[in-house]
Parts: sequence; structure tokens; C-alpha cells
Amino acid sequence: ISSDAVTATALFFLARRFGDMTVGVFAAILYPVLSLIVIGYDAYCPLAALTTLAFLAALSPLSLICRAVLAGLAIGAAGAVKQTAGFEAVALLAILIGAPEGVGRRGWAALAYGLGVGVAPLGFLIYFAWHGAAGALFADTVVAALLRPASATEGISFARGLARFLPLQCGLLPLTGLSLLAMLRGRALKGAAPGLRVGALSLWLVAALASEIV
Repeated sequence: ISSDAVTATALFFLARRFGDMTVGVFAAILYPVLSLIVIGYDAYCPLAALTTLAFLAALSPLSLICRAVLAGLAIGAAGAVKQTAGFEAVALLAILIGAPEGVGRRGWAALAYGLGVGVAPLGFLIYFAWHGAAGALFADTVVAALLRPASATEGISFARGLARFLPLQCGLLPLTGLSLLAMLRGRALKGAAPGLRVGALSLWLVAALASEIV
């Protein structure tokens, strides 16, 4: 419940950042309902909260370096919850170094972001190493995770894994379709809401879809 509340609040402030309070209220009300209906895995709730906080930080009016650090800390923590947050991490890096005010500071922004990303995973590594289980942590979270694109840990091909995955997404397919349509009509959306960061949101959507599929 607390994770859903954080996500809903972050979505509200993200929409307000783009200049549309109505969308923010709609998203804040709709998200907890969708979470209760669609999400069947508890880890996805904190994952969504941390990921949304990361994009809220990256798209905030703070200074570029501050945005990079905060976004890195949040998405690094999300990656400690589920490794597929790495797709969103790449999207966030692209957003940060592609910011107009990043000219001449892209290297520093990338460094600040990378340091932020590493905090949570490094903390877990230190903890497990302290207890003599660093090897087991690496084998489970890195080696085994790299087998997931082919579903090797389940003994099935990627195509068969995808065929099993798609029926589970039926509840989200209408919303996903609307999101893709909105991305394709980005120019019209930009005209209706000049403050909307269509490119950044499109990157987020693509990264989120990739993380779900993998």
C-alpha cells in the first residue's frame, strides 16, 4: 500500500511538472486501482515506486547534477529490487545527458548518475560479502539473471516464454495500446501541452515494455 501511495503521488507531481493537474489527479487515482487488479507480484510495487521516483527526479527543475544523483539513487535501488530496472536506467541516462543544459557537463552528469546507481547494489554486495556470500549473490542476481532472456532457467525458449507472458498482460493491453498511440501522436500532444516531455516519456515507455518482456 505504501509503495502504491508513493507511485501515485510521484505520478501526480510528474504530471503537474508537465503543467496538467487533471492528468495528475487521474493518474494518482487510477494507478492504485490498476495495481490491485493487475499486479500479482509484490516486488513490482516497490519497483514501480522507485522507478517513478527516478523519472520524477530526472525530469524535475533541480540542477542537472542533483537530478542525476537522485535519479541514480532511485533507479539503483529499483535495480536491487529487480534487475530489469536496468532498461529504465539506460533510458534515464539518455534523458539526463540529452538535457539542453547538459552541454559541457554531460560527463559530470553521467558520473554523478553512475555513482548514484551504484550505491544500493554496492550496499547489498558489502552486506553479503561480510557474511561470506558474495559469490552466491553474484551467481543468483547476475549469472542467473543473464539466462532470463532465453528463459533458460525455466527450460523453455524465449518465444514460449513470451507466449506465456502475453496472456498475463490482458488487463494492461488497452492501457499499453493507448500509451503507444500517444507516443505515435507525440507532435499533437506537444502542441496541446507544450511542457510535456514526449521524448523522455517515450523512452520510459519503451524501456518499461522491454523490462516486462525480458
